[in-house]
Amino acid sequence: MPQIIGRRLPDLVLPFAPEGEIGLGELARRFSLVVCLFPALGTEHADSEERARAAAWGRYQPTAIKLGHRLVAISSDNPAHQHDWLETEAPDYLVLCDRQLLLARDLGLPTIRRDRRRVYQAATLVIQNARVQQVFSPVWVNDAMNTIQYLKDQQ
Repeated sequence: MPQIIGRRLPDLVLPFAPEGEIGLGELARRFSLVVCLFPALGTEHADSEERARAAAWGRYQPTAIKLGHRLVAISSDNPAHQHDWLETEAPDYLVLCDRQLLLARDLGLPTIRRDRRRVYQAATLVIQNARVQQVFSPVWVNDAMNTIQYLKDQQ
């Protein structure tokens, strides 16, 4: 997806699963980010690979912070399903909902069809200075390890 690299992260306001909303563009202006896109993160909708990938990011989150990046997971799930998952899994990273695929629309990110609706294709974006620096897609469970290695190589 080379056409995405260099593009500014849009000023979207997305639901934050526990409560409220968060401005993604504002967050990207304040911090370097690793944005992980998931088809689903809710307990009812995520498959085993998505749950394993989310857990792996939980283990690598402290390393990402040491490397100057905050982790943000965005999924196509609705806030209620994510809220249940957050209560069970309690990750240390921010989890946002983008059921309408607004980020995909604005950046041209790939989506897939699942359960009769469009959802995010799993991908990871590295954001610096509010711009997409790197895109990893397709991704697998070792996504966190590969992204962390990329961040280390950039220092």
